[in-house]
Amino acid sequence: VEARQAPVWAPYYTIHKIMAGLLDTYTHLGSTEALGCLIKMAAYFKARIDAVLAGRGWDYWQQVLE
Repeated sequence: VEARQAPVWAPYYTIHKIMAGLLDTYTHLGSTEALGCLIKMAAYFKARIDAVLAGRGWDYWQQVLE
């Protein structure tokens, strides 16, 4: 996605929906497994985005999100 080599439809939207579902599962059902998965996903994507920001800057990241 960050390489912007091929058109990709809304990957971060999809990731957001998956993470929101995990949060809802934890909030409403008390699933610690869902919470653990959510925390790991958040850490993974934070590291991924931090790497893009460090290597290419904020302006490039904004283009990725468009």
